[in-house]
Amino acid sequence: MEPDAEPQWPNIRTAYAPWWPQVVINDDPLGYDGDTYDFDARFDSVMTTLREQGEPLTYYSDYRGLMTTRTGWGRDEVFLYFEPRNVPGGHTRDSRNEFVLAAHGRLWATRTTAVEDSSELHSVMLIDGVGQGHQCPQGKTVAMVDEPQATFCVGDARWAYCHAAGSDEDAPVKVTPNESRLNPSPLPWMDKPWNFLPAWSTGMKGGGRHGHWRDHNPVQYAYRTAGLVRGEHPYALIVDDYRKDNRQHFYQWLMQVPEDVQIVSRSTGTPGQDQVLDLILGEQEGDHQLLLRVLAAGAEPSEAKLVQSDAKLESYEKHDRGNVTTYQRISLPLKSVSGHFVILLYPKRIGQPMPVTVWNQDRSQVTITIGDQKDVVDFAMTESGRTKVRISRNGEDIISMD
Repeated sequence: MEPDAEPQWPNIRTAYAPWWPQVVINDDPLGYDGDTYDFDARFDSVMTTLREQGEPLTYYSDYRGLMTTRTGWGRDEVFLYFEPRNVPGGHTRDSRNEFVLAAHGRLWATRTTAVEDSSELHSVMLIDGVGQGHQCPQGKTVAMVDEPQATFCVGDARWAYCHAAGSDEDAPVKVTPNESRLNPSPLPWMDKPWNFLPAWSTGMKGGGRHGHWRDHNPVQYAYRTAGLVRGEHPYALIVDDYRKDNRQHFYQWLMQVPEDVQIVSRSTGTPGQDQVLDLILGEQEGDHQLLLRVLAAGAEPSEAKLVQSDAKLESYEKHDRGNVTTYQRISLPLKSVSGHFVILLYPKRIGQPMPVTVWNQDRSQVTITIGDQKDVVDFAMTESGRTKVRISRNGEDIISMD
């Protein structure tokens, strides 16, 4: 490609700054010279071109089950990555319904770069300390709506919690690829069960280890709704609906954070507002911050007390073939029948206005006011256990999820 030619780098749709070093150098020869690579210059160049070309701010792959959306094509814009993951894949992470968040030119919610990492290394839910089954099955994209002022996607990770990849002695997988997709593919093989399809590594019929499931940690449902709301003061919403059975269990909401992020302040209540917990995350230096506000946790408001008292930023170690790597994460623990969370993530700079959030009496609607921006968020529970989200601004809907 000539230096002044239009960049053809589709991976930038799922990229954020800073990105994993030198991941796709072979796909992007511009800027690469020997052992050096100026990612910042290349990122800014591609972003400028995509903005000038009017590239859509949202990307969704129905085959993979992956959504990325952003507020714009600049370094300081807000970027949300959400992956229900519609296919099992090869080196599969136990990470269905994981999210990543970037803003101010840096990561706030991140993910590891290693393959086949278990759930505790991802921004997902643990149930009684147990994550998704190892080399877990595919997820399912339930809904996806992209509007000018908001973009939301819903993932169903029930299969991944209920099962793990098995062997020929385990139950054959009767689920088809089309059952995971929003829009069924017309390809005939997409309506064939995974156990019928050839294994990705050998080409042999039977789907390999993903063609058989063994029981792992059965759950009734495992939904996550993730979305980005645009405007003068953009923010993300993460709404979780997890339920193992009709008894009380220990749910742990995780968000992986970079090593230079720390909790600057925490509070459990503000006069005139309704919030369970505020954690303000910040850098060791600089004025960039992220407000993590827990708006709801558990089946009843009283169940959020455990989240208030035990929420923390914790370090932990990954041991892998003699190597030890230290990571850190936000952990929100909850004892409840329902693993229900409503989380507001608001990137801000020091001095910018904080959100004012007020629930209505039956807690079916929360008003989020940030400066002159006022959003009304309605929540409605479906028979399946999933929370539907509708957001209005200035009396008009900006997004409505079925």
